[in-house]
Amino acid sequence: MEPGSLYLRDSTHELHLLRPFLTGEVCSVCRAWSTFHADLVPKGGVQLKSLEHGHVLHQPADKSKALAVVGLL
Repeated sequence: MEPGSLYLRDSTHELHLLRPFLTGEVCSVCRAWSTFHADLVPKGGVQLKSLEHGHVLHQPADKSKALAVVGLL
């Protein structure tokens, strides 16, 4: 297991890593722990949006390779 990563437990109690579809981190706007998903893909990166507050974070393209691997970019 990855510390700080989000997992989903299925009916057989197996854990499934939700990253890169959902990530949990401290929001730079409100400083609260939030769940983020990829929202927009502007030039040079990805815009992540908080499920709880709607705040957005900008992630550079070099940190978004996992999203490309799963076909989100």
